Formats: sequence, structure tokens, C-alpha cells
Amino acid sequence: MEFLLKNHEDSAHTLLGEIRRRLRALEQDSCVQQWCHSDENVSDVIFRAQLMKNTNLFASKKILDSVVEYLKDTKIEVSDYFYQCQIERLSIYIQQGPLATAITLAQNIVDQCKQCSTRTRYLFQACMLLGEAYQSGGDIVNAKTSYQAAKQIATSIGDRTNAKIHIVWCRHLKNDNTGVIDKLNKICHADLDLSVKGTLLYVLGCIHRVLAHFEKAEEMLHNACQVFSELGNKIKFDICQSELGRVYRATGDFSKALELQKELYQSALKRGDIANLGISCSLLGFTYQYYRPLHSSNPDLNLSVQYLAVGMQLSIEVGAKDKAGWCLNNIAKAYIKGK
Repeated sequence: MEFLLKNHEDSAHTLLGEIRRRLRALEQDSCVQQWCHSDENVSDVIFRAQLMKNTNLFASKKILDSVVEYLKDTKIEVSDYFYQCQIERLSIYIQQGPLATAITLAQNIVDQCKQCSTRTRYLFQACMLLGEAYQSGGDIVNAKTSYQAAKQIATSIGDRTNAKIHIVWCRHLKNDNTGVIDKLNKICHADLDLSVKGTLLYVLGCIHRVLAHFEKAEEMLHNACQVFSELGNKIKFDICQSELGRVYRATGDFSKALELQKELYQSALKRGDIANLGISCSLLGFTYQYYRPLHSSNPDLNLSVQYLAVGMQLSIEVGAKDKAGWCLNNIAKAYIKGK
């Protein structure tokens, strides 16, 4: 961060140091999470690790790692338990990075599952998560290819909806918005799986925001938040909340935007979600470029640069280079504004 002004570099290092201290403490807490083979069966352990993803990703991963090693040692790594663990570990790598490791793991799972016709469900999940990993890193072309592969696989397990949603989303991310809303609206039907419905509402909300349909975006994102709250999926709930914050920022309600983005920051920090921690810092930095505190006629560009610099650093560490570039671009804009 040597390219920053000295006072901004110091403040960014202070914030980043505090974040690293909190993450180290969380990782150290995860060391007490141990699996005693005689006390719990494998399915209960995996379920406990899944629940723990909402509170401590380090602990969840540590438990899953121990189960994978146990299954390898006992020569039963072809079991459903093994693939369940690998899928859960993959989702954690996407949240914590590095994305390169997530992509390698996803490709390994795909290769292994292709060798066995009874692993179709895990093959579908791995392709979807591989697409998500590519998408998180800004590689939309490979993301779309992975989602299309998932769509083909889903034909044999009866539901192609989730893959279809992500393929349309990739079109949007490549700035091809022709007919995307209509395509997504056609997917809506009463018997959608609740998780898929939440994803559909979130994607619709994101696209409506970009197209400046702010009332519709707010409606969709509120509904998505409700779905993920009902499911107990804290990670996706927080992501929907932060996207809602972007709607409020776009409509000039900067206080509400900051409130929701700070909630994402605190929640991501508490569970060790480094990817969303980087996103929250980036969003906070961008909002601070426009927010004018009470009794002030100018935005706090110092806070803007501080959060953008930290967001950039965390994005680099995770492997989300496009997000890091976005932060750098907005740091330059902040300096131009401050002249």
C-alpha cells in the first residue's frame, strides 16, 4: 500500500492489523474443535461442521479436514461422507481463499465424480461451486462454462433451475442484459426449492439495481433476505443485505447503506469470511466517498481510502483480482476528488 499518502497508508495498516488480530483469534479458537471418533458418527460431525459455517469458518474447515483424513486412513474415501466433506470444504475455500485452491479442489472433485455414475449429485454441486469460484475471481467465461456443465448434469437429477439462473447471471456480468429479466421471471414458479428461490430473488435484485430499477431491486432483495433468514443461511443473508445497501446508496440513503455494509463487515469478521470481509470494506470505502456526516459539507475521503485499501488487500489475498482492481480505481477517484 506504498502508493497511498502516508497518513492513509498508516490508517489502512492499522485497520488491516486489527482485522488480522481478530482472524488469528478466531483461528486459534478453532483449535479446540476436535472430533473424537468414538463420541460422534461421521454424519453428525459433518452436520455440526455445516452449522458452524455460520459462526466460525476456521473451525468448520478444521472439523471437515479431520473427517477427510479419517476417511482416507480407513480407506473409505469413496463414500458419500467423503464427497459431502469435500463439497463443504470447497465452499469454505471460496469464502476464505485462495480461490486458486478452491478451483483446483473443485476440478479434482469433478474428475473423481465423473468416474462413478452414482456421484451425479456431487458432480453437479462441484460444477456449480467451480463456477462460483471462477465468478468470484472475475473469470466470467470459465464460470459460465462450469454452470453450463452443471446444467447438463442437472438434467439427470431433475432440476436445471439453479444452473440456468447462474448462466443468465453470467450474461449480465458480461454486460449483456438483453432479455435477462424476462428469462429469470420465466424461471419463477411456485414449487421452486427455497434455496434456489432465494438465489433467484437475489440475482433479480442485483440486475434490477444495475438497471436502475431501484424499487424493484429493493423488493427482490428484501424477499431474498427473508428466504435466507428462514433457511438460517447467514452468509447468503449477509450478502443480500449488503446488496440492499448498494440500492440505498444509489438512491441517496447513505446512512442506511453504511448501516447494512457495516453489518456485513462485522458478521464476516466474526465468522472468518475473508472474501465478504474484503467486499464489505470495498463497499464501505465506496459509500464513504459520497456520505456527508452531520455538520460536514464534504465526504470523509480519509475513511474512503482506508477501507478501499484494506478491501483491495483482502481481495488480493483471496484471489479476487477484479475486485482488487475495482478498489484501486476508486482510490484514484477519491484522490482526484480530494484535490
